[in-house]
Order: sequence, then C-alpha cells, then structure tokens
Amino acid sequence: MDLKAKELLPDIRGLFERDLVDTFICGDYEAVSSDLINPKYNLNYKREVHQSIFDRYTDILTTWAGYQPQPDPAPQEEWPAPAEPPAAKLPPDLAPAKPKLPRKVGRNEPCICGSGKKFKRCCIDKYQ
Repeated sequence: MDLKAKELLPDIRGLFERDLVDTFICGDYEAVSSDLINPKYNLNYKREVHQSIFDRYTDILTTWAGYQPQPDPAPQEEWPAPAEPPAAKLPPDLAPAKPKLPRKVGRNEPCICGSGKKFKRCCIDKYQ
C-alpha cells in the first residue's frame, strides 16, 4: 500500500489466485485494489511523524524520564543488628554435638552415607 504501485495489480491478483496472500492482514483482492486505486488514508503519514534529528533529540531530552533530574531518594531506615544465633547463647557443655557413628568405620572403607566414595573423602568431617 505504501508503494502506491497500481501497476502491480495484475501481479497481486495472481498472488491472491494462488492463495499466497494472507487475507487476515490485508483483506481480499477487492479491498487491496480499492485501497491502491482510491486510498482512504493519508499515505504520507510517515513523513509527518519524522522530525529533524535535532527536534527528535530535544524531544527525547525533555520527555524521557531517564533524562529528567531525579530528586534525592528519601533516607532509608537502617536494619536492626542481627540477633545472635540461639546456639551461641548456650553454654559450651550444651552446644550441639556432632552425630556419632553407628559403628567404627575405617578411613578407606566405603562411606556410610551410601555415596560410594571412601569415608575419608566423603563424610569424615561430619563425624569427627
């Protein structure tokens, strides 16, 4: 439509006859041909939208929020200091202990967790 190519109407008809044009977007052949012959809309709308580069730049600087001066943000309240974890308040004799092994496990035996690794490479730190 923007090309104003009335001379392409026979080619356009052939495209419609071969069902190569999606009528959902532009309508049927009669609608396309009538719009090319007698346009209902101003086809120079693109020329009206575009300004000079200087006018566009001025418009951007005055309207876009990123180019506007921002007020200083309001001061935020400070978060309270984190409380001590409950385990830190316990006396040393009541501190959580490491789990005990169900049986004596050698360092080179398979790990008791079932991972298939040697005990010394897997869970030895959890039980000592």
